[in-house]
Amino acid sequence: MSDNSAPSTSKKLKSTNSGGRTKKPIWRFFEQGDEVDKGHYAATCSACVQTFRPGKTAIMEKHIINCSKADHSPKK
Repeated sequence: MSDNSAPSTSKKLKSTNSGGRTKKPIWRFFEQGDEVDKGHYAATCSACVQTFRPGKTAIMEKHIINCSKADHSPKK
């Protein structure tokens, strides 16, 4: 029999958060802050430093599109 002990690539796809879902791409434009609730974190816009508690992705996406200090790359 062959040795099937090769490392799984699925673990490499997860973010550094402890369990749960992987982070959405919007988090590239925000800094993760303190944990507000189990698995939910505050988010601070990297461009204008506005804080969202907790960081909800729909609100973060709307913010980054309209943020006057954000680079134009997230608007694409």
